Amino acid sequence: MSVRLELFDGLGDAAVKSYNGLQASIARFSNDPYLEAISLDVPSDADDKTKVNMVALAAGQLMAYIQGQLGLSVEGDQPGHTHIQYYTAPYIDIQHIGESAVKDTMDVVRRALGNDEDEVVIEDT
Repeated sequence: MSVRLELFDGLGDAAVKSYNGLQASIARFSNDPYLEAISLDVPSDADDKTKVNMVALAAGQLMAYIQGQLGLSVEGDQPGHTHIQYYTAPYIDIQHIGESAVKDTMDVVRRALGNDEDEVVIEDT
């Protein structure tokens, strides 16, 4: 957030310390050499903007690593947007399927619940 708003003053050291702590915590669970590769080595003359940008880049790499290790499926909202959705179970969108498919699905649910008599009524919205 501070990168987009260009609020860097005084945040550089805190951002680096926070990232280094998080990266070290994750590295304790794995002996993957990649985790060492994404540790921050900040130049001593780096200003706050540089430090925050380095943390943002490293944090993105760390997030991608974690997602890959956990097998999370990630879908972004739109290219260039930061909204991310995680799917850890099958995602079924029934808004764009035909009326017969909805009726067939409801018939299966009704039979599974032991309620064969009720008729499924689909109303247009």
